[in-house]
Amino acid sequence: MVRLQAVQQFLGLVLADPELRRLVRLDDALREVCKALDLDPDQWLKSVQQLQQEAQTQQDVAAVLAAETQQAQTAKLKAEAVRAEAETAEIGERLKIDRARAVRELEEPQEAGRDAGAPVAE
Repeated sequence: MVRLQAVQQFLGLVLADPELRRLVRLDDALREVCKALDLDPDQWLKSVQQLQQEAQTQQDVAAVLAAETQQAQTAKLKAEAVRAEAETAEIGERLKIDRARAVRELEEPQEAGRDAGAPVAE
């Protein structure tokens, strides 16, 4: 029990100080805790292979997320381009309509003037 208390005290100091944490192999310290508690460290602690597999899984998930993010950004840019194209086409159509109205307004006074000078048919 004295050994367990010493290991716990050591771990408390190490975990409280980031600089000490960097210097200590925590996996070995945890093995000592397990031994002091009469527990099999291999049963309770992850193996190097398990840790490597988890790290690889995390990298794979990160890669998938990065690819999905890239695809989403590409889709967003395409959608924005389509929207901008549609807005440009709409502006073009409005200009055509405005031009046609302006031409009609210019022609209407001329037609009204010609009609005013013409004799009325009975």
